[in-house]
Amino acid sequence: MKIIYLLFLFAIIASLCCTIFAATIDICQLEHSADGVDGSSCIADMQSYTYNSNTNECIVFIYGGCGGNANRFRSREECTKTCLK
Repeated sequence: MKIIYLLFLFAIIASLCCTIFAATIDICQLEHSADGVDGSSCIADMQSYTYNSNTNECIVFIYGGCGGNANRFRSREECTKTCLK
């Protein structure tokens, strides 16, 4: 009975890891995060980082606080840890 429980637990953990990994890849493949919608911009002026999949690097940009997408990180370290290959 313990073996069945352990196998079940392992299967759940493995599926969660694969789901998280797939979500990370999707975030890193998004276009560079940009501020606003339809070219508008907001006024927060926050230094952020976005992953450029063409050059395989995290680049700095100023995020105004609205719009954008999930390819936006608070630090270069967070961007690097999440996306850099």
